[in-house]
Amino acid sequence: MKINIKQSVLFGLLVFWGMTAKTQTYIPYDSCFNVSWTEIYAMDIVNDTLILGAAGMDTAGGIYVNKIAQWDGHHFHAMGLGETGGDVVMESTYYHNCIYIVGGFGSMGNEPHTVHIAYWDGSQYNKLSWEIIGGEPIHSITVWHDTLFLGGNINVGGTLYSGIVGYHAGGYIDVGSLLEKAWDVTVYDDKVYAVRSEERRVGKECRS
Repeated sequence: MKINIKQSVLFGLLVFWGMTAKTQTYIPYDSCFNVSWTEIYAMDIVNDTLILGAAGMDTAGGIYVNKIAQWDGHHFHAMGLGETGGDVVMESTYYHNCIYIVGGFGSMGNEPHTVHIAYWDGSQYNKLSWEIIGGEPIHSITVWHDTLFLGGNINVGGTLYSGIVGYHAGGYIDVGSLLEKAWDVTVYDDKVYAVRSEERRVGKECRS
């Protein structure tokens, strides 16, 4: 789910245990982002750092970030050149000592073959050993039992994994079709959960 930055603000919530009072600290978007149509698609906590994935976010806190930024509680930090193709970063997670990033991008940083997925090793972006073919974005990513699970309609080398696919040890794992693309995947109670879109057409009526 995307958050329109014009209607929402990033805030930190400090809860004092045993007290009813709560303190909220707001970061006004107009002091952090340079374009009014910035849309934040994801806020993920990765290795104790808050990572924002977005569309239209060229700068944050006065520095160039290009659709992805780290927030340490006080300042924004760039992750290299960020997304350089003019598209969107949708989600991120921590896996094998790197930050894995998915979205609708064509490239991350200086690495041209990072279609929709890349990993950040702390200094640069890298591509996976199996290249994903362009098309629909990868909407979500999560880790379960040392395996990455990706949500979306994902085309790897001409093979379409509908809805969800696993990635482990340099290869992709078909975990069964969801018939439609998965909008989100997460882990709960030691199981992988996925939600998908569903479209049924009756005559000229389309329901979702």
